[in-house]
Amino acid sequence: MSTRRDVLPDAMSHRPRYSVEHLLRRRMHGMVLPGFDRIAGPPAPRVTTYIHEAAGLAVAGLGGSHGSSVISCTPCVSRGASAIAETDSGARLFVKALGPGGFGYENEAVVLGLLGDARKSGIRVPAPELLFWDPVRHVLATTEVGHSASLDVVLRTADARAAATASTLVGRALATVHAARVDVGPLAAEGRVHPFPLDDLADLTPSELSSGVGVDFDEFVACVQSVSAELGRLREERFDPVLVHGDLRAPNVLVGQSRDPAEDGAVFVDWELACVGDVAADVGTVLAEALATDLAVHGDIRTAGLWNRIFLDSYQGRSPMDEESVLRSVRYCGTQLIRGTLSRLEHQGTLGRVGRLQLILGSAILRDPARSKGVAW
Repeated sequence: MSTRRDVLPDAMSHRPRYSVEHLLRRRMHGMVLPGFDRIAGPPAPRVTTYIHEAAGLAVAGLGGSHGSSVISCTPCVSRGASAIAETDSGARLFVKALGPGGFGYENEAVVLGLLGDARKSGIRVPAPELLFWDPVRHVLATTEVGHSASLDVVLRTADARAAATASTLVGRALATVHAARVDVGPLAAEGRVHPFPLDDLADLTPSELSSGVGVDFDEFVACVQSVSAELGRLREERFDPVLVHGDLRAPNVLVGQSRDPAEDGAVFVDWELACVGDVAADVGTVLAEALATDLAVHGDIRTAGLWNRIFLDSYQGRSPMDEESVLRSVRYCGTQLIRGTLSRLEHQGTLGRVGRLQLILGSAILRDPARSKGVAW
């Protein structure tokens, strides 16, 4: 795995045109390529044109089962080089292509294939179905997840009852993934094992601090260093390795708006960081997203504790956890709160009041998860 000493200072000096958090995620998963910091994305019109070409390639590759041509292609700005393509038969596909920064989808194709095998065995997998994958052109197509809203949108805009329902649906869906015991042999064989979040940020030199993004980057790293002992203990804890999503930020958690009682109601998208890991990492990320959303909307955490208790109760209804696993999930929640301030630094250049609150809350939860009961869960 590349270290920050190898990659980030040089990358930051060139001011990359892609997300710093995206770079960190790539680096932490051992996927940074030489010269990655110098890869610039094509201008927006070219992305739009290329994704339309990619959609046409996917439809042609499906041999007519989903139509013969693309009649419309609507780019999904929030999800990289991707789009919803509608064909002449009325079919709607979600299409991804190799986007700016050169981030590919080989891993997602493998994982969606494994989930497809689980689906064939009768498991209701809360993930899109893989329809097409071209490993040469890096074009991937899945079923579209319609009539849904991302978890952060639901928690921001829904009334208390609807938000509680969403938390229940997400807990149930995530438990289904973890309890399915999907065969992770292909992932383990390729070394796709979940690295520990923030593993290489606890020991940075002054020059590395000065090369970080945002005027408060040193404050962020100081927080990481202050909880290095807790991070070390969490990293060393043993767990039962299963398939985990690995990136359950709120935009990747879609809550269905359908009233069909047969539907689970929540779907997880963007599986490119899925790997062999600890269920506590996924659970903790969802807990952290609810807290971060509450902080962003209200400047406090007046409702997130209730959302998270409902989510955990729903999760454990299908996939029970012992007390140790629950506490480990809450520790991961604290870790993800700390990690989540990176994008704030990149986009705003400063932590701001909410970012500082998130750092304080994350470190407090990580240090003493049991005392956070009623606040984080």
